[in-house]
Amino acid sequence: MSQENVAVVRTLVEAFNAGDWDRYFDQLDPDVEWWDRGDEPHATGHRGHDGVRAFLAELADAAEFGAQAT
Repeated sequence: MSQENVAVVRTLVEAFNAGDWDRYFDQLDPDVEWWDRGDEPHATGHRGHDGVRAFLAELADAAEFGAQAT
């Protein structure tokens, strides 16, 4: 992985954990897709910034979550 890509991933993780959604979405393509795990009931895809934002808002209401870069 290039250092540029490492920097992008670190920015994503930091923004995600801080709840800085504007900074987080600045790093993502407008056509981003986030897919639920296949074994979840009613699993689906969340498309575009609006779809992923809505999903993350639902997730935040239901549980505490975060990301970790290794």
